[in-house]
Amino acid sequence: TPIVIDTVDTSSARVLQLNDTIDELCKRRQTLADILTQAVIDIADETSTATAEEAQVKTDKITFQIDALGNVLYDLTSTEKEREKIVTKINFSDLPMFQLKSQETYWPNHMKYSSVEQFLKTLEKVIAASGNNIEEVWCRYICLTLPYDHDSWLETDLKRCKT
Repeated sequence: TPIVIDTVDTSSARVLQLNDTIDELCKRRQTLADILTQAVIDIADETSTATAEEAQVKTDKITFQIDALGNVLYDLTSTEKEREKIVTKINFSDLPMFQLKSQETYWPNHMKYSSVEQFLKTLEKVIAASGNNIEEVWCRYICLTLPYDHDSWLETDLKRCKT
């Protein structure tokens, strides 16, 4: 049965109740995982296949509930400062790729920038939007945005910059 949280109660009783609910769901998930394991062992039997699929669906639902309750519990117990520290992962496809309008095209489906500064501003905005501190992580991401023939520029000039 799904657990519905109507109101957010920050009392310690509510936090304890959520912890107990998460523990109960973890036990139910483990029971289903055991059923799934046994069904995989007995896979030659047709009923075991149906049991395995049913156990997998139930396990997935319980895992979703555990994750949702964990998020609610985190919201109840964490401070605003801790929640601000959450960083969204940046995918390679999210990054702007360095190519100037005056140079050859390395990535045909990506924007060409009129200047290095314009590219760097765009990179800075993407990194900042993810919650990362640009001063701490720019060096890790900039190397992903440059074509290989710019590696010497990256090593000799860019990585030597402090900010």
